[in-house]
Amino acid sequence: MFASQGYELTDNRNVEAGFEKIAIYVDLEDLAPGHVAKSDGVAWKSKLGRYQDIEHSSLDLLEGDQHWEYGIVERILRRPVKKKIRKANGRKAAHEATASAECARKDGR
Repeated sequence: MFASQGYELTDNRNVEAGFEKIAIYVDLEDLAPGHVAKSDGVAWKSKLGRYQDIEHSSLDLLEGDQHWEYGIVERILRRPVKKKIRKANGRKAAHEATASAECARKDGR
């Protein structure tokens, strides 16, 4: 699933500038996936329940077998951060240019 999104395996557990990462935690009893942490290249982020989101500096902070911990990190994946390109709405830009030209004609410019 993640490979189709451009992710590849890595052993590096640290936040890396320029890379998005996914860390998959598995339960210590049955090794079933139970939690995912994400990094945007700045910090690790996790969702703890329906409304609680946190940032954490290390994956180790959520590892363990206590009821508030998520098991162990079994796999880490990364991909280069995608650059966001803002596209101008051609139709809107054309409309604004036409309106601007009409205003200039009315003003005698």
